[in-house]
Amino acid sequence: MRMKEFGTPWHKEIFYWKLFDVFKENLFLLVAKKDGIPVGASVAVRYGNTCYSLYHVIPRKFQKFGISLTLYYYLMEKARSCGIKRFCFGRSQKGTGPYRFKKGFGAKEYPVYIYLFKKKGTAFIPETMEFVSEKYEWATVFIKNLPMFFLNYLSGNLRKWVY
Repeated sequence: MRMKEFGTPWHKEIFYWKLFDVFKENLFLLVAKKDGIPVGASVAVRYGNTCYSLYHVIPRKFQKFGISLTLYYYLMEKARSCGIKRFCFGRSQKGTGPYRFKKGFGAKEYPVYIYLFKKKGTAFIPETMEFVSEKYEWATVFIKNLPMFFLNYLSGNLRKWVY
């Protein structure tokens, strides 16, 4: 639900099975439930002395319950108990709630450069993320407006075209 709210296609189920297979005991998967209903999830991997938060999603209607804070807390607690020294929260945009939240935990800011490379003749030319975001803005609108039963079928295929 939250990925649909973002307008972001999610991975096919096979992606998550591959994560389990590749990272095995170095994979952290937390699911928060309220009255037996999943209301948030966090997926992270350990690589060396760092825990990398890959996905952290809480549907908008459940955010008021402090689920994000709880999931991050337990994820960091578990990582520390495994001897992990650093925690990477992942990217967020300045001025957003997630950015302020991460700064509140003491996160240090590092620039993230994301490029899409296009082949032009024999060279590969990078396009900056701002351009890529504008270029695929139609996909965000498309995803936000599709019914869930279509998205569950299409999303993994959309992801490889858009990202």
